[in-house]
Amino acid sequence: MSTPQRGLVIEPPWRRCGLKRRRVLKTGVKSIALCVALGAVLAMGQSATETLILNPVYTGLSIVSGTAVAGSSPITIYDTSYATRSKIGTAAGTASDGKFYCAVKPALIAGHKIIAVDKMGNVSSVVTVTQKAGALSPAPQ
Repeated sequence: MSTPQRGLVIEPPWRRCGLKRRRVLKTGVKSIALCVALGAVLAMGQSATETLILNPVYTGLSIVSGTAVAGSSPITIYDTSYATRSKIGTAAGTASDGKFYCAVKPALIAGHKIIAVDKMGNVSSVVTVTQKAGALSPAPQ
């Protein structure tokens, strides 16, 4: 007489390795917590450090400069003073240290706001065009 089978019992994978369920769950929770913490640190580091920076700009300039991640060119300069942003220049490349220079047309106008956007979509902070100290303002018409 044979003994009846009660159903197929499948062992969980962690038992095959000699681990107990409690240890597996504890390790899993630690792994998840570590991933969340690492993600938060990376996100804070990315937002705390700008990857694209425009230098101060002044009325009448026809060249703007800044710093970007090397290899992130082309870098496009936009005037955001209007309802839709206007492309006013593009820097084809960056130096090995990330510095870039870009000719803009038309020349910059006091009070206008410009930004830079690299090929990865990173956007600089808005920089307002100012009148350089000691510069003469245009004569009234």
